[in-house]
Amino acid sequence: MFVNNDANCFAIGVHKYGVGKPFKNLVGITLGTGTGGGIVINGHLYSGLFSAAGEWCSAPYLDHNYEYYCSGKFFHHFYNSKPKALAKLALYGDPIAMKAYDEFGHHLGELFKVIMYSLAPEAIVLGGSIRKTYPLFKKITFEVPRNFCLPISLG
Repeated sequence: MFVNNDANCFAIGVHKYGVGKPFKNLVGITLGTGTGGGIVINGHLYSGLFSAAGEWCSAPYLDHNYEYYCSGKFFHHFYNSKPKALAKLALYGDPIAMKAYDEFGHHLGELFKVIMYSLAPEAIVLGGSIRKTYPLFKKITFEVPRNFCLPISLG
């Protein structure tokens, strides 16, 4: 019997059966109440000691860690709301809700840079409940890592 965490299972699942199939090396990031990361290298899950590899979200960032800024915690702490409620408002053009998703996208873009510097994967694939609001933060998320020092392709 094997036990693993949700982000690792997401990463290997998306590699074997989902949009990550074409890539030998990818990172899966789950965005929800918390944030997790899973790593696939040469087609195999790399979970490290105690399944702790890929937990960038616990790394220090600003005054907390990446999870504080790249999960539902961000919306709760800074906007006293849930991502889904703010997404509805953002879709109707609410400026505060749109600002919330821009800020969230900026922080996620910073996390992408850390992942790119540490692993340089072929792809970063998003999952989790906040992934459903991806159109609201996609643009800014990809603007942030554009200053990455190595040649990359961001889609």
